Amino acid sequence: MLSGCGIAGLKISNIDAYPPDLYVQWRTPGRSDLDTKKALLECGFKNPYNYGLTTPEDWNVNHDISLDVCMEYLGYAKTGWGPRSPVCSYKPYAIQKSCQPGADIIKPSVKRRLNNQFCKYERAGGFNLPECQP
Repeated sequence: MLSGCGIAGLKISNIDAYPPDLYVQWRTPGRSDLDTKKALLECGFKNPYNYGLTTPEDWNVNHDISLDVCMEYLGYAKTGWGPRSPVCSYKPYAIQKSCQPGADIIKPSVKRRLNNQFCKYERAGGFNLPECQP
């Protein structure tokens, strides 16, 4: 058993734990959890809670970078295992199309949030989640 082992602050005991909800991973001073959930949906994330609605077929590095840049545009920073730099300062991402000058980056949209598949599904189920309200 590997009790007490860890690399850079990571503990083996949490290796099979679910990641925190997405809205918890993004922070900016003065914004509530509800503000963050709305921002994630406005930037085009599939849901603000976790990656449960994302499939491997959906994954595209440039699209994911663009989503992160949208959140950074709104003043958010991704939290995690320490201070985070802007997504495009990460060397493997810096060469991607979404990090190049003049790249077509997703801009936040209330219409996108309200028409998001997650919100449509929740409304159809009779849930009135505040992040899915106008």
